[in-house]
Amino acid sequence: MKYFFSVDLGTMQDFTAISVLERVPRKMPADKLPDDPSLGAPRYTAVYVMRHLERLPLGLDYPTIVEKIKGMLSHEKLARQSNLIIDATGAGLPILQMMQQAGLAPIGVNITGGGMVTARDAGYNVPKAELVSALNLVFQSRRIKIPVALRLKAEFLKELERFKVTMNNTGVNTYESAVASVHDDLVLSVAMGIWYAEKTEGHTYFAGNRNAKARTMDDPLEYL
Repeated sequence: MKYFFSVDLGTMQDFTAISVLERVPRKMPADKLPDDPSLGAPRYTAVYVMRHLERLPLGLDYPTIVEKIKGMLSHEKLARQSNLIIDATGAGLPILQMMQQAGLAPIGVNITGGGMVTARDAGYNVPKAELVSALNLVFQSRRIKIPVALRLKAEFLKELERFKVTMNNTGVNTYESAVASVHDDLVLSVAMGIWYAEKTEGHTYFAGNRNAKARTMDDPLEYL
């Protein structure tokens, strides 16, 4: 898939955050191409462009949230080209089921404090550390791009700066906001999309068209 539409579900006191990432192929340098000629096509790595960030108003009921997401995914630039990744932690499971009943195909991410990713019905159990590590990796490798004019860019970067790693008593890394009053919904939404794109679809792949060029676009949901 080309787009990763990711939703961190909130509560009455916490925002529901939506992010849309576009995966764009970037050709690898010649000295890093595979030696096996049978592979045929040049190898590419993935760059993720943040195309949309949004916080839904506090207090929205679950049916309204589902209809909102369904409407956004029906947009011509996202339809049939998007994976829908949903926070299925806690109260997220009923919304996951509501989305299925609405004809959507959500991939649930149940965020855990464990140390291993495991499969579950319609998704995965994923340690929070895995999500943040995937996000860290694409930043460190400079494979994530944030357009200057992106809405909520400043809020996202503020969340990112205040996110920190701590060690619990068992020696397992946990990730949380450095300031209790600061939200982390935008960071988690983006992290879930990155994790799914990297861990399940792969961050390197082969493209048959050597002359293929990435198509640029604005926020696909700007006018909804």
